[in-house]
Amino acid sequence: MLHLNYKSVKLKNFRIILLFFLIPIFALIYYFVSDQFNDVPVWHMVNCNDRSHQADCHLLLDNGVITLVDLGDERESDRFLIPFLLSNEIDNIDHVFISHPHTDHYGGLKSLLKNNINVDNIYYNMPPDGVFDWNYTKESFSNTINNHKQRGASLFDIEKGFELQLPTSKIVVLVAEKEVQHGGVNDYSIIMRWETSHHSSLFTGDLSSALGEKLSTGSQFSADVLKIPHHGASSIAPNSFFENVNPSIIMIPGHKELWLHERSSQVVEWSIKRFEKHNTLICHNAYNGIVSLFFHKKGIEVVTQRESNKCPQGQITI
Repeated sequence: MLHLNYKSVKLKNFRIILLFFLIPIFALIYYFVSDQFNDVPVWHMVNCNDRSHQADCHLLLDNGVITLVDLGDERESDRFLIPFLLSNEIDNIDHVFISHPHTDHYGGLKSLLKNNINVDNIYYNMPPDGVFDWNYTKESFSNTINNHKQRGASLFDIEKGFELQLPTSKIVVLVAEKEVQHGGVNDYSIIMRWETSHHSSLFTGDLSSALGEKLSTGSQFSADVLKIPHHGASSIAPNSFFENVNPSIIMIPGHKELWLHERSSQVVEWSIKRFEKHNTLICHNAYNGIVSLFFHKKGIEVVTQRESNKCPQGQITI
């Protein structure tokens, strides 16, 4: 009996020692290969631009939850966004964020209705009463979002500090001005960060110089990926804001004529300096078509329709 107990104790101790070594090994294996068993968060910057029209269309995917950040105007959405959604068998959108109520950012809501693509939740920042410009009236924007409300969508006029938890990531609203601004509707753009487990992306709507100047300090705006505001055209936030973000990847929704126009000289010069000095990637719809970012634990994988030297395909470590 004593001999059997001794063997039993030895076996038990061996198992404990084996587990002591195996548990961290399995943990490491899981850490490095778990991406293969779960859908990593993905950002598709859909090309909703042609030679004369620019628009923002951004599709975020996180383990089956579908989020749109802006969706172009109706014309461009009909031509580009809707076919992209249908080709990926998407007929229901969980969340839609409208960065600000200009039609090249929200007009595609009409396209979703025409194509029977349902929306569960719509988030926006309604400018104060009395604010309007050539491309915005409260009545027109309200009618558009209320048409989705009649189809079952929930509407949310969100504020700074709002957070949306997704399966493996979250969206955090950093800026949503409620007081009257002096820079027009663009200065009511929602500035928000999409945070995955290891990386972050900053969406800036059409953040202009007036508000951008005030936001040029503060570590809360730092991010690995920056969506350039206003398609890179003039009146955007100053370079000091962009430097504060300190991105490794710059995403630019726009067409080639706008990029080559003097209105885009600020962003062109700044981004090229970043590319030359910091190897910051410049990914542009006009040159790369649809740009997709896959947010892995060990880095961000870049996949494009057309490769360029400033936006090469492959995984970069950040």
